[in-house]
Amino acid sequence: MPDPGAEFARLGFEDVFSISAEHGQGIGDLLDAALAGLPRIELDEEAAAPLRLALVGRPNAAKPTSLHRLPGAERAPVPANPRTTRHTVDSPIERGDRRFLLVHTAGIRRVRQLKENVDHVSVVQARRAVEHADVALVVVDAESGLREMDATIAGRAVDAGVGIVLVVNKWDTARANALTQRAFERNVRESFKFLPWAPTEFVSAQTGKGLDRLLHTAATVQEARRTRVTTGEFNRLLARVTQAHTPKPARGGRLVKILFGSQIGVAPPTFALSLNHPVDLHFSYKRYLENRIREAFDFEGTPLRLKVRHRKH
Repeated sequence: MPDPGAEFARLGFEDVFSISAEHGQGIGDLLDAALAGLPRIELDEEAAAPLRLALVGRPNAAKPTSLHRLPGAERAPVPANPRTTRHTVDSPIERGDRRFLLVHTAGIRRVRQLKENVDHVSVVQARRAVEHADVALVVVDAESGLREMDATIAGRAVDAGVGIVLVVNKWDTARANALTQRAFERNVRESFKFLPWAPTEFVSAQTGKGLDRLLHTAATVQEARRTRVTTGEFNRLLARVTQAHTPKPARGGRLVKILFGSQIGVAPPTFALSLNHPVDLHFSYKRYLENRIREAFDFEGTPLRLKVRHRKH
């Protein structure tokens, strides 16, 4: 079979590429040639990407109103009535030299409460929005109080490895409902026992109070998510904390030593621990290590990951 490329070459075309769209053959060469004449611009990826904030919570938490009240987000087409948002809505925001992308999601409910197929799709979209976010703003309702579902939603954000800010909305009604910030903060900590490291912000979507501070806190949490600790600093910390409390294995009474540790990733910060035996650490000891790491390096608002490895013999 004659080469079609050769026929086009005879017609005077200088650049002829033979490709297979089905198998992908030759596509790379074609793209390289197409981009060769374009000017190259080096982008700072960190500066170019906006901070993605996912607004998540139960229905009726007034997330749509929050979206409209945030500066620069007035054009977001979000309905004001509860339970009417069934898809995610993106709204870009600029505050000074910082850019945000606020992703409003539908209220997340229990599976048994989903009556229509579109409701199931809405919940799936909300979960995906959290997974692709940098920071999840978990909104709770000051008027209706805290519910078990609030903790479930926050737990999904922890599993996704995103930063978390607990947002108490409708705080403009606090006086009418005889609420104090100190007492409500205690209730929040009681309901979210697994999130002692997540900051809490009290806001009013109705008046806009506290929303600027919320953006500032979200930016601080993102910085913590991307913090790197030097190997020397981390191992000096490990030496101190293991000397204070001997590592405990998950099973058995065999003596365990943490030989070495290093940070192997960010967003969320992830640390690898090398042990002298092929065992895991007890969950309580992992929690002890996590608390000491947070105290030393101020990882506010971000989950941490501890991965255990063992020395190969």
